[in-house]
Amino acid sequence: MTEGRDDIGDETRVLVEENGERRVGAAEKVRVSSLDRGLLYGDGVFETFRCYDGEPAFPGRHASRLNGALKAVGIPKEFEVEGLKRRISEVTDAFPGDAYARVTVTRGVRDGLLAPTEGTPTVVVHGKPLERRRYPPAVAETATEPCPVGVLAHKKTTCYLPNVVARGGTSTEADEVLMFAEGTVASGGVSNLFSVRDGCIETPGERIREGVTREVVLEEAQLLGYETEVGETTIEDAEAVFLTNTTWGVRPVAEVDGRAYDGTHPAVEELADAYLERALESASG
Repeated sequence: MTEGRDDIGDETRVLVEENGERRVGAAEKVRVSSLDRGLLYGDGVFETFRCYDGEPAFPGRHASRLNGALKAVGIPKEFEVEGLKRRISEVTDAFPGDAYARVTVTRGVRDGLLAPTEGTPTVVVHGKPLERRRYPPAVAETATEPCPVGVLAHKKTTCYLPNVVARGGTSTEADEVLMFAEGTVASGGVSNLFSVRDGCIETPGERIREGVTREVVLEEAQLLGYETEVGETTIEDAEAVFLTNTTWGVRPVAEVDGRAYDGTHPAVEELADAYLERALESASG
């Protein structure tokens, strides 16, 4: 697999709120407890934000999704949009231009007890600088590891092991792994998937995390006059395939398992431009 990303900087700033204490600093100096349930059990959720010129795009949508995940797993924490923005700015203000920020919330520190009784969540926010806004067509490979089920399929939990195992089975040339559910493609390891066929924009509707970028792209497709279809999706006979996530925005796919696709398809280019315009407008507003 690839060893690093050429779009993301090396420096990482971290904010930790743990047991009533608050720390901000470089990643190598700001730590969480080795007894944190996020480490011991994968007992936590997270949300990724993309900042444009210092401001996060779609903060309200991301806050809503984070709060929905917290409620789904029963972690007693809820965030206001402005509170999230303040936390993010504390780790991204050091970087000029664009930045990646991840907000992780675990159930907190508790050793030796599986039952989810801890009521003092740990909050970790980390940020890194980003160097590009558009990404080249991706090389994707399919996985034998199936897409997860239940809360792991629908919420961004800190238990990403199925996705990690799937990604570990790809070659060094792959940018993303595609995971299947009951024989049909469901999503990428870190992305949602779309296909273009006869003027229709299609995306899976089951066993996926309904990402903010996916949501906005569907809205933009409809505004641009495309027919959209959410449901069982195939890619074998598609004209084009593309991926979406918060960092990439809209990223075309050049090939899947050696099968070539149109990485410059007009519909994909139009949607990539429309999404970026919406993201910049959201961040500046």
